[in-house]
Amino acid sequence: MKMVLFFFLMIRRPPRSTLLPYTTLFRSQAPRSGKDETIQLRFAEEMRDITIGVIDDDLVIQELIKTAFSDTDWRVKAYENGRKFVDDLENETFDLIFLDLQMPVLDGFGVLAYLKEKKVEMPVIVLSAVKERDTVVRAIRSGARSYLTKPISPGGIFKKTTEILKRNF
Repeated sequence: MKMVLFFFLMIRRPPRSTLLPYTTLFRSQAPRSGKDETIQLRFAEEMRDITIGVIDDDLVIQELIKTAFSDTDWRVKAYENGRKFVDDLENETFDLIFLDLQMPVLDGFGVLAYLKEKKVEMPVIVLSAVKERDTVVRAIRSGARSYLTKPISPGGIFKKTTEILKRNF
């Protein structure tokens, strides 16, 4: 019985010498093309002068987003409701905005409708405690590029921001 099992194992497993080229092939990475490196360098240069808008009535969230970008030279401007943001939009330009959906005066859906009506093109990341599928779908259809649910860490905010900005680059 032992001899049959040993013979079966010898047939099923190829010798190590034949596995070596395949393991090194799968472990190695493809070399980066010059085009990829050029895009990365241009993106890094363009990311120096970024302005981010935060439209949220929660001061803790405003500070959390400011903290997420504290190690960068990026400018973060916070608004406590959608009306103040919309009024200031004539004087300011933003590379990206974080938007809460539930706020007094003018809520997030009102801001999204205003941006669509005025044909203002800027990436919007909705940052909300609302997790219902219908709300998420409505926000994305209204023009949001991404939807994050609270609570979230500064690292998660920074990662999502760079992901969205790279997509727009």
